[in-house]
Amino acid sequence: MTSISAISNSALTVLKIQNAATTYLKSSAFSSNSDTLRASLLDQFYDPALGNEFRQVYQRNLKGPDGSEMPPDQAKFKALVDVIKAHRDRFSSDEIVLMPPGRNPTPVIIPATAAMRTEMFKSQIDAKQAEYDAAQQAKDAQPDPAATKLQGMSQALQALLPNGDAPIDGDTADAKTAYAILTKKRYGDDQNTSDDQDRPSAAAPTGETGDPSVAKGVPVGGT
Repeated sequence: MTSISAISNSALTVLKIQNAATTYLKSSAFSSNSDTLRASLLDQFYDPALGNEFRQVYQRNLKGPDGSEMPPDQAKFKALVDVIKAHRDRFSSDEIVLMPPGRNPTPVIIPATAAMRTEMFKSQIDAKQAEYDAAQQAKDAQPDPAATKLQGMSQALQALLPNGDAPIDGDTADAKTAYAILTKKRYGDDQNTSDDQDRPSAAAPTGETGDPSVAKGVPVGGT
């Protein structure tokens, strides 16, 4: 009679389908001073999703940003590190020390989970600060509408006036011409209109007799 435990172990064995990641971790190309670490990595990378992600990252790593080709063992090692960092919570919470390929390699240390969380939080804060700074710079760079209107008016006047390159000052001819362009009036018309309003109106026309009630040219006294 087959025990339930044996059936469970058999099912787990069937589910552990090899992929590019597990093949790499079992090969001599992957160097580890800890069998426990290798076993824990294998347990996670048997997950088809992680295995597929490892394969995609590995294929990207084969082609460097500058078009150069990365040696396959280095591309696989870099893919392993990238995927572990991307899914840090799925692996050991302690530091993970990995040995890259090559002679006399320098160990690659993936920080402990707590340290990485602090680092990720700091990165998020830095990113938010950068977004805020960029938004403030964009806001500060927006021109003041009144200043823009004034500048446009000044440029238009400089194009219209005979002496457009010179500044427009006070009571100069250019200032008077500018006034006329902007108001559709001659310079001084406002003052002349004001004077006319203050001046008394002309007397009503009178006849030749001097009688103000008789209009000029109208007969007096009926027929």
